[in-house]
Amino acid sequence: MWSGSAQSWRTLAPPGASISVAYATDGLLQGGYATFQMTGRAPALWHGAPATWQNLHSTMVKQSGVIYAMTDRYRVGYFIPRISPEACMWDAAGALRSLHSRSFSSSTAFGVDEHHQVGVAHIAYGPTHAVMWTGSAESWVDLHPFGYGTSEARAVDGGQQVGYVVPKGLPRASLWTGTAESWVDLTPEGFTSSAANDVHRGVQVGYSNRSDSPRAGLWRGTPESWQDLHLLLPSYYTYSVAYGVWVDDDGRIFVVGTAHNGALRRGEAIMWVGEV
Repeated sequence: MWSGSAQSWRTLAPPGASISVAYATDGLLQGGYATFQMTGRAPALWHGAPATWQNLHSTMVKQSGVIYAMTDRYRVGYFIPRISPEACMWDAAGALRSLHSRSFSSSTAFGVDEHHQVGVAHIAYGPTHAVMWTGSAESWVDLHPFGYGTSEARAVDGGQQVGYVVPKGLPRASLWTGTAESWVDLTPEGFTSSAANDVHRGVQVGYSNRSDSPRAGLWRGTPESWQDLHLLLPSYYTYSVAYGVWVDDDGRIFVVGTAHNGALRRGEAIMWVGEV
C-alpha cells in the first residue's frame, strides 16, 4: 500500500502468508486475498497493517475467494463453493451474497459502486460475456454486443460501465451505459487494440496498443477524447498501462498503473496527477 509516494510504501502481507495481493481500497480498508500453506486464496481485508488482516470466509481450506473491488458498503469478487468461481459480494458486516445465476457456468465480479456490480460470466458454457448486477443473482443484465466474440466489464461508476470487447482476436476498450445496445468502442484511431480498466466521474482509463506497445491513457466517453498518458513519462519507459482512476471534489485526477522501465528492466508502479 502507498499513500502518494514511493517512500510511503508498506507491506500488508499477513504473518505466515506465502502470497498476498491487495487489489482495492475504499480509502480506509484494503481488499484482496492471502494464501497460506496448504490452503486456497482467502478473501482478505486489511486496515492498513499486516496484523489487521481479516479472512472473510470462516475457513481457508474449502472455499477460495478474492476481493477485486470495494466501496465503504460493498466488496465484490468471487468465491469457489464447489468447482468454478462464482461472482459474489460481501456487505460491510462481512455477510456473503451470491451473484451467480443458474444461467452461468462460472462468473466473477470485478467492479462495484453504490448501486451496481459488473464483471464477467460464462453463459451456458459459452464465451464470456460482460454482465451487470443490481445486488442479486436474478438482476443480471447481459452487456455483450450482439455478434462479437467475448467481452468483460471491469469497473462501474455513475451509470457508466467499462471493460473490453473482443471482435476478432484483439480487445477493444468499451463503454456502456446499462445495456448491450449502449456499447461504445473507445479505441482511438491508429491503434490496433485497447482496454478500459476503470471509470470515475466520467473519466475512463486503460491503455491503447500500437505495435505491441501498450500506452496508458484516459478517455472522456469517446474515442476522440483519448489522452496519451505515456507521453508524460520519461523516454526510458517503453510501455505502460493505467488500472485505476479517482477524480476528487476539486477536479484533480489521480491515475495509477504500471510502466516498464527499459533502463532498469523492471516494471514500476506509477501515479499520474492532473486536473479535469
